[in-house]
Amino acid sequence: MNGLYDPIKTALKISKVSSPELTNSSTAVTSLIFVPLFEVILLVAITASVGSVDLISVAYSAIVLALGLTIITGTVGQVTRDRNLGVLNEMLIYRFYYAPYWLSKVCVSAILGLVVAMLSSVVVFAMAAENNASSLFSILAFLPFVAFCASLAAIGVSTLSIGLRDPYFVSNIVQGLLPLTAGVVVPLSSYPTVLQSIAYVLPFTGAIEAMRGLASGQHFSAVSVFLMRELVVCGGWLLVGVLTSATVVRAIREGRRREDIW
Repeated sequence: MNGLYDPIKTALKISKVSSPELTNSSTAVTSLIFVPLFEVILLVAITASVGSVDLISVAYSAIVLALGLTIITGTVGQVTRDRNLGVLNEMLIYRFYYAPYWLSKVCVSAILGLVVAMLSSVVVFAMAAENNASSLFSILAFLPFVAFCASLAAIGVSTLSIGLRDPYFVSNIVQGLLPLTAGVVVPLSSYPTVLQSIAYVLPFTGAIEAMRGLASGQHFSAVSVFLMRELVVCGGWLLVGVLTSATVVRAIREGRRREDIW
């Protein structure tokens, strides 16, 4: 068993030490607390400005989005750091499907983001006019599922960028689109048909619809369709990213591409 876990433990230690979010205490507080909190406050403020009264549901939905984006940006940052160190090119060519490596890239951001999301959910619950303890427990139990799906999407976004010159290209597009398409400010059902169709293939729309249901007191069984949709969408992003990067790696191995990745 030690032979199985030792590579994972080593990779996680390296990832923790090299994580940009954990460079020092001020950076950690800013990137892990202030930035996600600002995103939540901004989305709630926008919702309040258009006259919506469902601010608690919006706050919970914004927490889901902030958790997902934290994991994506953190993972992309870790992979890009390896690129700058010259590690990524060698790893992809010789050990492309090495699970401990990818687990280490996503795990630190997922754990830190999940802790912040849970604490934020407790704060929102405490500020709500009507407190429903069962809803809070459902939300806290739901957040690890969001972190898992976001981890799949994060690896997908990271691998999609392998064939591109800019490692942040896909990540920047996702960060710009998701606050508009995820259904945080208004439910997805209120979107125009064309925008709905686009949103359905983007991460976190299903998770946010599920969060709205849980925040209103629904049971997990009532939002299971949204959960499955989220899992399929994020898994699809992972699959597309792996297939895209595998094509690039194959071209390098066969000599059809001479330059290093990125």
